[in-house]
Amino acid sequence: MRKTYSVNFYLILFIIAAVALKFLGFIYAPWTQLFSYISMFWGMSMFYYSSLKQNQPGIFLGAILFQIGVTLLSLSLFEVYQPAKIFIPALLTIIGSSLLITNLIGKSNKLALILSTIFLFVGVLLIIFRGNLTPELFVESVYQLLKNFWLIIIILAIIITLVTIEFRNEKRNQN
Repeated sequence: MRKTYSVNFYLILFIIAAVALKFLGFIYAPWTQLFSYISMFWGMSMFYYSSLKQNQPGIFLGAILFQIGVTLLSLSLFEVYQPAKIFIPALLTIIGSSLLITNLIGKSNKLALILSTIFLFVGVLLIIFRGNLTPELFVESVYQLLKNFWLIIIILAIIITLVTIEFRNEKRNQN
């Protein structure tokens, strides 16, 4: 009989391997970028597991972890002159979009929908009025982020495949 492991086991292996490769000099990414990938992968797996079980707190936390990873990656890829200026708007949009995603996937909750709309609206307004974001700068930033996300898509596919195999094996063992 084949032993299966949880996604957390694979994520811990990934973290250990990534940190070891960083110390050995095979990975030249800054620590913030490495931690951003770890946060995104952990968030994706928590989100995936929680969405299968309709666990709303897990969906919410998974979405937050993933978006924190995306934000850290953005900060490590782009030169931000005053990162303190974007902290509050980023926090508000992360919470707002996580509440919205949780509301769309899980049970519908009017209070969560209203709160997500408020958080998103205030976060976007703060980004517009406190920063110097132009449409051209936004399009260039999105392009650069998508160009760097190919690794995340591959690892997400691997995680989903491993989780699917594990669920199939668990169902087979239960029958």
